Amino acid sequence: MAKVTAFIPFVNEPTTIDLVNQLRLIQSIDRIIIFTHEFSTLPITGVEVLRVDRVESSKTIRTIAEKTETRFVLIITKLVKMNLGSFALERFQNVANDTSAGILYSD
Repeated sequence: MAKVTAFIPFVNEPTTIDLVNQLRLIQSIDRIIIFTHEFSTLPITGVEVLRVDRVESSKTIRTIAEKTETRFVLIITKLVKMNLGSFALERFQNVANDTSAGILYSD
């Protein structure tokens, strides 16, 4: 399975750590980058921090493109606690491969 760079928002420390731990269980995750407008460092090991003005800004999207070296990118924008379903990322990758889609979306 192709590698994925994951970009996730900083919500609060427990919620962010929970999501980071879920992502770490997925073999195809290459890097986890947390975007935030508040901190330049976070007390979470093994992740990178990307300071942004707004998650949805054009500047942030350009920076994501510049920082990505993998074939796939996962961008999570919701500032809520979430649980990734079983094989969720793998299913996304399969759809992307099967359809040659440039963008996939799920809410």
